Amino acid sequence: MATLELQINCLCLFVPDKAAKVVHILMPGTNGHNGHAGHEKHVVRMLHHSFEGTEKLMGRGMEGWALILGADHASADTTLVPPAGTPQGGVLPNLSKITGKTVHPALLGRTPGDLVAARITLRSGGVVRLASEATWVIDGREYALAHQVTWKMEADNLLKWEGLNGKADGDPKPLEKLEELEPEDDLRYKLRIFHVT
Repeated sequence: MATLELQINCLCLFVPDKAAKVVHILMPGTNGHNGHAGHEKHVVRMLHHSFEGTEKLMGRGMEGWALILGADHASADTTLVPPAGTPQGGVLPNLSKITGKTVHPALLGRTPGDLVAARITLRSGGVVRLASEATWVIDGREYALAHQVTWKMEADNLLKWEGLNGKADGDPKPLEKLEELEPEDDLRYKLRIFHVT
């Protein structure tokens, strides 16, 4: 059976919904916000080695889209921890526990506004690898904050797009189906998602 390996890179917020057995990944809208990127906004790009031309280097834009991956019967591992025995290369700290605040439900809907550039909802599979390049201090505690998260899932019957903030569901999508991609090793599809300036 084919599998999908999704590598998510850079500034993302992972929102597990334990009751629904799904994990949402929010890529924040950063236009006009101060911070490490100054006033530059982040873009969301999907990359694959079989893309052609400019999109091979620059990727396909995902802004304004919510990508839903997985069968209708959700079974995602919401722990956000790689399997036991896997070397830990980083962590995804529980920001709700640290700050006492939760993600506003509107950010998970069809009209999140400019706070969300794109979103991915994972309905099956789980984290298989975390990688970190830097230690962050949050509320006085140090975290090897994961800048790269690898998620693995079965690749059958799982690709669905929804437009955000008025984008029509019928607009051209960044990827219509996984079969458009060349599989890599052992019938595995590998997609890389970047949320970068």
